[in-house]
Amino acid sequence: MPSLESLTFDTLGFSLVHEEANARFWAGGSDDVLSLNFFPLPPDLPTDLANTIAIRSAYAGLAAVAGHALLELARLDLSSARALRVIFKQPQAASGGGRIYVGSITLPFRDLSFVIKVTCPEHPPFGVREAIVLDQLMRSGELQLLLPPDETPDPLQVIGLDRIAGWLVEPIDPNVPPHLAHNRSDDQSFDDAFPSHPLTRTRRYLDRLQSSISLGDDLQAAPRFER
Repeated sequence: MPSLESLTFDTLGFSLVHEEANARFWAGGSDDVLSLNFFPLPPDLPTDLANTIAIRSAYAGLAAVAGHALLELARLDLSSARALRVIFKQPQAASGGGRIYVGSITLPFRDLSFVIKVTCPEHPPFGVREAIVLDQLMRSGELQLLLPPDETPDPLQVIGLDRIAGWLVEPIDPNVPPHLAHNRSDDQSFDDAFPSHPLTRTRRYLDRLQSSISLGDDLQAAPRFER
């Protein structure tokens, strides 16, 4: 029977801080948290991993209900299993501002699943990445204010992000507020300019994790997830 011992991956930079029957938790720098959860029951995914459109729709709906935003979802074809890589963005209520980015790699099997998750909080000053990228794109002309013909922008007025054409990334979920929605600054092309940003850290961790995942013999023999 598979267990936590059946799945290993690179935990460099993290220290084990807590362990339960079906979960382990590691702490890293910048208050980042890495965890591994084992669920000894059939996955609740709505469809096979090949149907990423249906899975994305389901995940986006669940995220919106929770007040979160889905940024990325992709199927991974690992050497010995298929997996699902997801990144969410959510408000950081405890600190009074900023965002928390949660990245996960789910490995579903017919009768069980594993979830590797990394949680990266934003630290003050908040919103630096968004502000710099927004300014760059406005200056380059890639973004435009959506104003009526007879309205002149007031430099002292705060313009809603939903009134900046091209800032929010399609498809735009009307259930997610503009300040939390997927926007242009979330694009991976900006990661190098913001190496310590929590979204950059999340992607960096997930890249390392997915390349180092190793399945034990018992897990490699487990029936695959199909629906």
